[in-house]
Amino acid sequence: MKLFILLFLLASCGDDTFRKVEQLDRFRILGIQAASPEIAPPGSSTLTLLIYDPSPRASVSMSLTTCIDPGISLGASVSCAHDSTALTSSFTINTSTYTTNLGLGTHTTAAINVPAAIFTGRSTRDQFNGVGYIAIFDSVVDGQSVRAFKRIIATNRGSLNSNPAAPTLLLNGAAFAGTPQKNDRLSLTTSAPESYQFQNVDGTTETRIEDLQVAWYITKAELLSPKTRVDESTKLETDPSSDPYLILGVVRDERGGLSFTSRTIP
Repeated sequence: MKLFILLFLLASCGDDTFRKVEQLDRFRILGIQAASPEIAPPGSSTLTLLIYDPSPRASVSMSLTTCIDPGISLGASVSCAHDSTALTSSFTINTSTYTTNLGLGTHTTAAINVPAAIFTGRSTRDQFNGVGYIAIFDSVVDGQSVRAFKRIIATNRGSLNSNPAAPTLLLNGAAFAGTPQKNDRLSLTTSAPESYQFQNVDGTTETRIEDLQVAWYITKAELLSPKTRVDESTKLETDPSSDPYLILGVVRDERGGLSFTSRTIP
C-alpha cells in the first residue's frame, strides 16, 4: 500500500502530447519528507516539501489543511471535510533561491501535531498497523492548481519507521563521473530496507520487509523508466541538452519514509 500519493502527476500514455511524469517543466511538489514518518501519538513531525520551480519567484502562496485520514487508501476523497478538528493555515514559499540548483529546492513546515484522539474508536489492529494523519497542500501557480498530501502514521507498535538514508547517485553502476550520454544507466544506493511487524486480521503478527521504490526526474532529456525498484536502473533515452540540466531520484519505502538525491550536469 502506497502511503504517499501525488495527485497532480500526469502519466504518459504512449503519446508525446502528454506530459511525461519524469520531465521537470512546471511547478511541482515532487515529494514530502516527514522528519518522523511514524509517531506514537500524541506527537509531531515537520514536513519538508521537495519543490521544482522552473521560474523561481519570491512568493508562492500555499494553504495547508491537516486532519485524520478519512481512508484515502480505501478510495475516500482527499479531503478533511469529515473531521471537525481539522486545522487550516497558509504560508508562502520563496523559490527565488532555487536558481542555484536549476529550480529545485525545499521548504520545511512548522511542526504538524498529531493528537492522541486519533486512536479513539480504532481497533487494536488499527492502532498497531497505523492510523494516518494527513497534511494537504494546495496552491495555484501559473493558473494551474497544485495539490499534494502526506500521511504521517500514528502507531503504538513501538518500533517506528525512519526515512531511508540519503541516496548516492550512480552512473552505469559506478561513482558518478563525467557527463551522461544516451543509453547510459542511472541508479542509486541507499540504506537497506527495514523489516517491520504487521498484525493480521486474526491477531497474529508477521514480519514484512519494505519495498524501496525510486521515482526519477530529469530536465532536457527523457528516461526509459520513470519509476524503478531501488536495485534497478533507468536508462537515458535521449542525449541530454548541452545546457545545464538536473537529475533527481526520490526514494520511498511504502511506509511514509522518503529521501532524495539530485545532481546538476555539468
